[in-house]
Amino acid sequence: PAGPAILAADAPDAAPHAYLIMPFENTAEDRSLDWLSTGLAHTLGEYLLGFGQQVMDDEERSVLLEGSGIPAGAPLALASALELGRRTLARFGGMRIDRLILGRFNVENGEIMLAARTIDVRQEKARPWLSRSGRLTDLQEVHRDLALALAKDENIQVSGGRSDLLRKQSEDAPLLAFDTYSRAMAESDTKRRLQLLRKAMQQFPGYPKAAYQAGSLLAREERWEEAAAVLGQATSDPFPYESDFHLLSALAALKRKDPRGAMA
Repeated sequence: PAGPAILAADAPDAAPHAYLIMPFENTAEDRSLDWLSTGLAHTLGEYLLGFGQQVMDDEERSVLLEGSGIPAGAPLALASALELGRRTLARFGGMRIDRLILGRFNVENGEIMLAARTIDVRQEKARPWLSRSGRLTDLQEVHRDLALALAKDENIQVSGGRSDLLRKQSEDAPLLAFDTYSRAMAESDTKRRLQLLRKAMQQFPGYPKAAYQAGSLLAREERWEEAAAVLGQATSDPFPYESDFHLLSALAALKRKDPRGAMA
């Protein structure tokens, strides 16, 4: 996954926090919803990146959890969470976090409940659980509201324009496309991830985040014509990757010897 893209206008006044977001615990009886564990964590990370914070990427988190013997989506006690945070502070390489977020979700009778809490690793203090609920079909709106509540609880400033953008992007994408995008970003096999991202773009033509992530994968393989074509399908700048999206589009144009495209 791509690193953070922070718009200057949205950069926080205070130094940003560094977050480790754990896969959400599935407390529902339906194991077919397990994909939401990583999907919700990834999307919450995207929100925090867009709010000007730092977030450990999915791949680094997977390596950290595997090395710590913690299965993804497993319940984590406060003491274990603090120990995991301390481990990142003590290591020489990789991100050193000062915040860890635990999450959980439940689905019953078509209703979804999302809950999350922030743990201050350095102060060894946990904030109260925050929760939001609604219809499963409104999952993205429920998740957006939880992200904004967490930002408020952490005293992270989110501009009115940024909040409006979140509302628009969370309401635009159909749940099926969001499902496929989340599954794609949880997929470690790059070929399979690209297939799922293309599928998400079929389900929601012009899906901005899916277009950016697919373009990034194609660029890594130096498939510049395909990367440019995919990036060109995005109907708007993808939150929170706006800056990286424009840089990647310009790079693809230069690699294709299209200087006008690079200036666009």
